[in-house]
Order: sequence, then structure tokens, then C-alpha cells
Amino acid sequence: MGHDMKRPTSHRLDRFARKRLSSISSIPNNKNVSTSQAAELLQTTVSFLYLGRNCQPPFGPPYHRLSQRHGYYVVGEIKQWLAERDERFSTRGKSK
Repeated sequence: MGHDMKRPTSHRLDRFARKRLSSISSIPNNKNVSTSQAAELLQTTVSFLYLGRNCQPPFGPPYHRLSQRHGYYVVGEIKQWLAERDERFSTRGKSK
């Protein structure tokens, strides 16, 4: 069930994306983590991830739903999302 929230163009996480990415670089890309573990890796809240995956269109790292109440995140996809957020933050305001 989606919320009527617009997809944000930027996140508070953007300015810290590179630091977060660096701090989780040693975790294997194929490791699956719960929402609370993903929130810990991103140093954000479970609520942020919950809202992100339930908005239309979704925002945040990709979430893999196993059932109505259960799912997981993949560390490699979290890293990729952080790299994309860092790229957007780094190029924001620069002329192309």
C-alpha cells in the first residue's frame, strides 16, 4: 500500500553517502540484511526505509519482499544506492 508522498530529489543521507559507503565496504555484496540491519548500515531509521519502500515511486535502496511482512536488503545494492546518492550530491549545482 503506497503513501501519497512525492519521491524526494535529495536525502539527508546524500552528504554522508561516501562515508557510509566506506564504512560498509568490507561487508560482502551478496549478504542479505534485515530492515533494522540496513538502517544501522545507513545510519538512518527503520521508518525512513519503511516509508521509502512504500511510497510510489519507491525511494531508498532496493527492497526484496518475501511476504507481506518480511523482506530483505542486499548489501551490494545498498552500496550501489549509496554510490548513486554520492554522485548526485557531488554533481549537484555543477554545470554540465
